[in-house]
Amino acid sequence: MRITTPFYLSYAFFVATVISVPLQAQDLEPITPEDYGQWESLGSGVLSQNGEWLAVPITRVNEENELRLFNIASSVLTVIENGENPVFSEDGRWLAYTLANKPEKEAGNPGDEETEQEEEEEGEAEEEKAQNNLGITNLLTKEQQQFINVENFSFSAEASHLLMARYSDTDTRNIVVKDLEADSQITFGSVSAWSWQDIGSNLAFTVHGEDDVGNAVQLYKAASGQLRSLDSGDSKYAQLTWRDDSSDLAVLREIKDESHKDESHHILAWLNLDDSVEAFELDPRADNAIAADERVVAFRSLTWADESNLIFFGAKEWEPVDAAGNKESENEEQSELIDEDQDDNSSKDDAQLADMKSAGLEIWRSTDIRTIVTQKHNEKEDEEKNDLLVWHLHSERVVRLVDDTLDDPQIVAGGKLVLATDDKPYEFDAMFGRERVDVYAIDVDSGENKIVAENVRASFGAGATARYVHYFRDGAYFAYDLDDNSTISLSSQVNSSLDRQEFDHPVSELPP
Repeated sequence: MRITTPFYLSYAFFVATVISVPLQAQDLEPITPEDYGQWESLGSGVLSQNGEWLAVPITRVNEENELRLFNIASSVLTVIENGENPVFSEDGRWLAYTLANKPEKEAGNPGDEETEQEEEEEGEAEEEKAQNNLGITNLLTKEQQQFINVENFSFSAEASHLLMARYSDTDTRNIVVKDLEADSQITFGSVSAWSWQDIGSNLAFTVHGEDDVGNAVQLYKAASGQLRSLDSGDSKYAQLTWRDDSSDLAVLREIKDESHKDESHHILAWLNLDDSVEAFELDPRADNAIAADERVVAFRSLTWADESNLIFFGAKEWEPVDAAGNKESENEEQSELIDEDQDDNSSKDDAQLADMKSAGLEIWRSTDIRTIVTQKHNEKEDEEKNDLLVWHLHSERVVRLVDDTLDDPQIVAGGKLVLATDDKPYEFDAMFGRERVDVYAIDVDSGENKIVAENVRASFGAGATARYVHYFRDGAYFAYDLDDNSTISLSSQVNSSLDRQEFDHPVSELPP
């Protein structure tokens, strides 16, 4: 083997260093468990909006964690014991953080495995019961305050108020809204959900009383201290949704029907809650907004269009109770047959009978597009698959945009356009992980759709004006002009490769 002179000199120096290390290390003490417990890990720092403060959580092996608060200009460091999850107010004046309330551990015998196991189980149980506190610091005056049993918290957009949600064993809880300037606070009980307006200081929340008595949608104007009920009744509410940069609010109100399984919903909306309020309500039964055998679902989020008064929502088949009842009857009959069979075989060995009880049957067919494992994994997603519709508030129209012929709808360009896909022409390739789709653009006013790209594997999207849909295919970028119904090559003048040449997976087309 040929060794160059520089390498040889480096090697000689390395050997000499290694030989000398043991002589120097003889006086060093071994690391103890107590030393190891002080090992620190640096968390992700959070910078205040005005750039004057940096909060960094520090975690240690012995769980004696802390939050370090740096003033950028003065380099002054403040240490907050057991602090974590730091959040600065928008104006950079306040810092709120969780104060972890961890139970003290009793010393045991390190070599006793049984004792260690018991301590570990007790520690997990105590940790589940432990309720954290909340700390806030006024960064101008350095004044600190602490509030007990706070599960989560959030500042209002104007940073004038802080919301604190108490721990609860039920679906509802008490929330406290603190006026940071006046150092006063107000408490609301039986709250199930809440949401700050992203501008201003309006807080919307839903109340679910015991036995549904006192259910309501409430609006608290924190700046003025005014509390207003927007809607009330014995129904439950879900999906509190503010429109971005506005005082427009939407929510779902539950509809129960004894003849149907699950629930449907009204959609309630209010425009301009800061001033002259306009209220709207969509009753899917009375307004014939959807088919009689469909329901408005709560597992698709309500979505506002940015500029026009449109609300996107989901609907799917409303399963009658009879159908569900028949399924239950069939299951009961099968259970009875199994019980009878078990009685007939009662003389068999208990272990063999236990094996028979746990036995199952899965039929894998070569014609299946998705394996049974995939079907099980996507079971909840398949059950919740729904159509996308849009409600035009002022024209009182509901337009169906995506049904079961298309998949994965995306609301783009601030609600001006919807994109969806169709993978049926490429189902066979999808069995081998080579997913491809045809891309469709859907007009939110008429519901008409048109295919804008075929055989697309990589990502796609739309411009802010909703005129162009862009996508990547065959190593190049394209845009489809919805006004001219033409395709434009965006990268034809680029004299370099635009796909990932180093991508080494066995795919028919490299990603961008």
